[in-house]
Amino acid sequence: MPLKSGKSWRSSAISLSHSDYLVVNEGRSFRPVLIFLLILSTSLLLKPSLLQAGTACVIAKELGNSLAIEWVASYSETADSALEKAKYRLKQAGYKRQKMLDVHAQNSSDLEHGFVLILRAEYTNWRGKPRVSYGCGFSPISSKDAGQAALDNLRSYAWGWKAEDGYEVIEERQF
Repeated sequence: MPLKSGKSWRSSAISLSHSDYLVVNEGRSFRPVLIFLLILSTSLLLKPSLLQAGTACVIAKELGNSLAIEWVASYSETADSALEKAKYRLKQAGYKRQKMLDVHAQNSSDLEHGFVLILRAEYTNWRGKPRVSYGCGFSPISSKDAGQAALDNLRSYAWGWKAEDGYEVIEERQF
């Protein structure tokens, strides 16, 4: 293939022996960089709350009916520790796991700061039994977005609830 200069270009393969390989960073040590990365990753694993806060909602239910709610939104918690703290508070209030009674996590988040909104809905199910359900929503943007997340959460856990049944806001807070 001729080039503009009139010379032809020809690919060639160059054979290098083992002794001809280029040695990169010979004599330099990566030890300080590796030690720094090890210390950084260890500190992040041991203390994740330095980077984030935790929020969580835990509900005590009996046969699908919500009996109580506990929530934690704190800078000193992760989502997992907030869940455990909320579960512990419900258990201290007497809602321990028993036959037909369940204490479970309904929602959690690792938001550093944001808004939390908790809804409570009273309605009757398709069998005519009165029910209580809760919705928990978190948002980093606004209370309105947290409210929409709480409504979505309520719908997903209260199958018999309809929008026309209504709800009340029992907590609205910025954290």
